[in-house]
Amino acid sequence: MKNILSILFLTVVVYGAAQQQAPPPPPPASGGIEGFVVRFGTNEVLSKSSVELVPVGAVSGSIPTTTEGDGRFYFPNIPPGTYRLYSRRDGFWVAEYGQRWVDGPGQAITIAPGQQVRDIKVVMTPGGVIAGRITGRDGLPLAGARVRAMKPWIQENQRQLRPVQEVVANDLGEFRLIWLMPGRYYLSATYIDYSPNGAATQLVIDPDATNGLATGTRSVSRPVTSRPLGNGLEQDEVYTPIYFPSTLESDRALAIELKQGEEYRGADITVNPVRTFHVRGVVNNLPPPPDGAAGRSGAGRAGAAPPAAPPPPGVPGFGGGGGRGGQTLVRLTPTSPNGSMYSTGAEAETGKFEFPKVIAGSYVGYVFVDGLTVRTPVEVRNGDVDGLSLTITSGINIPISLTFDGEPPKNLPQIRNLNVTLWRNPTLLSAPSMPATAGDPPSLNNIAPGNYHVYVNPIMPPLQGANPVNIAPQWQGAYVKSMRLGDVDVLTGGLRIERQPDAPLSIVIGANPGAVQGQVLNDRREPVIGAVVTLFANDPADRLYRTDMYKVTSTDTAGRFQLLGLRPGDYRVFAWENIEKGTWIDSTFLRQYEERGVTIRIDEGQTQAANIPVVTMP
Repeated sequence: MKNILSILFLTVVVYGAAQQQAPPPPPPASGGIEGFVVRFGTNEVLSKSSVELVPVGAVSGSIPTTTEGDGRFYFPNIPPGTYRLYSRRDGFWVAEYGQRWVDGPGQAITIAPGQQVRDIKVVMTPGGVIAGRITGRDGLPLAGARVRAMKPWIQENQRQLRPVQEVVANDLGEFRLIWLMPGRYYLSATYIDYSPNGAATQLVIDPDATNGLATGTRSVSRPVTSRPLGNGLEQDEVYTPIYFPSTLESDRALAIELKQGEEYRGADITVNPVRTFHVRGVVNNLPPPPDGAAGRSGAGRAGAAPPAAPPPPGVPGFGGGGGRGGQTLVRLTPTSPNGSMYSTGAEAETGKFEFPKVIAGSYVGYVFVDGLTVRTPVEVRNGDVDGLSLTITSGINIPISLTFDGEPPKNLPQIRNLNVTLWRNPTLLSAPSMPATAGDPPSLNNIAPGNYHVYVNPIMPPLQGANPVNIAPQWQGAYVKSMRLGDVDVLTGGLRIERQPDAPLSIVIGANPGAVQGQVLNDRREPVIGAVVTLFANDPADRLYRTDMYKVTSTDTAGRFQLLGLRPGDYRVFAWENIEKGTWIDSTFLRQYEERGVTIRIDEGQTQAANIPVVTMP
């Protein structure tokens, strides 16, 4: 018996040792990817293209290579996983594998252990060109004219034109805007004297910030430039941007539809100087400047908008030393996006102010003091404007009631962390927003009578750009269910303040969102792969304001799409093919295709099914 137990013991020990010494399983077999890069519309292969394989969901580990003389690329020994493939080359737009049009959504590549994927085709689109000539009122070329290619953009709830490329005309007045993506472009041209004795400079439309055209600051700059009188300008003339083909107003500019790789010629613009006028007025009831502020260069009153940097001599649009010596800053902002904005200071003793060189147009004059925005419409037509009056009075205080509908989810932050903010309607460019003052309850303080939009950050912030707003993960699923001031529905109709309200601004937060799923189909009822699906508020008038209802996704390889976390309400759904990214947010574009959208109703906690017909762009 002892011998049997000993044998069993030794067997167990030997077996255990063998198990411990067993080699680890071999790693999954590597795979491989190979393919080629070609020029759009042809079979021309593109050598020396930079190709990059990027693991999906990883922050590092991308693998680069370069196409050979025959346009082919190779990625041997690739670990199993899911990847995206990109190609880059000078003169071409970045291409991703699976894109059906430039700037469209691509397709991921999944590599199984040991799998070899061959003949991957990546199509690259050459950049387009817009070329033309800039002349002056005498028909001669304007050497040094500044030419911009622009695209619609959303800033401060307004459609504006944001520069994407800028060039300077040569000595023949000729210009070329190169390597442009296919799509709609708007052009503007203005003149700056580049001669050694020239006194021209640039007026930044946001005088409280540096010029951030490429970084998306709160307002787009628009240069207003002048030259010495010896160069042909009268005392009251300035050069200002002229929009293609020949208008001072950006909303009347004509778009150039640039096709893939096209060279558009004939974008000629005549730039003539325009007459300017004086705008004078007074700010009434100015509070005294803080102690020690008077006479101190660059000092601003407490509560006033930040002072502008002292302007160089001769810069039109600034008058009286705006923001200097404790002066209150007065602004003249255009009602038309991309118009010229002016800034000056009101004299501390008299409240008088003057804008010396203002281009004809519609404006709003305003002053921002201690959270209060005092504003008045200003029409500049064929003469100077005198007697403008801005009267500072006591504002209105509006308490806020923030409540949750039902029991909030355990992982949701406290709703007292939400930040309620007012924006003027219509928006005043560069005017500061008006956040609620913390307290129990929080309150919107010192608000002037007028019309406003109410935002609730971070679940319903204002839109800044063409893309939907990003909601922090901890707040996803939460939404503004209702917003009322007494009997008035503020969420759909906006906030209008005329007197002190009898009730607080009541905001109810919900967290029982719905969803939509479906397919995008073409005219033959076939699924469309890689289509872009956009959701907006059903009412076109609410689309820029209702950022909580603006969503974008794309269809998978079966033409299906899904969007989760949708607040209840009525939506308009569009599906796009061959569309430039962000174009769908441009109201002038979307208006043409309104009837092609589908209206759906999202209810709390429910998933709506919908098949959406695709809109194929030419």
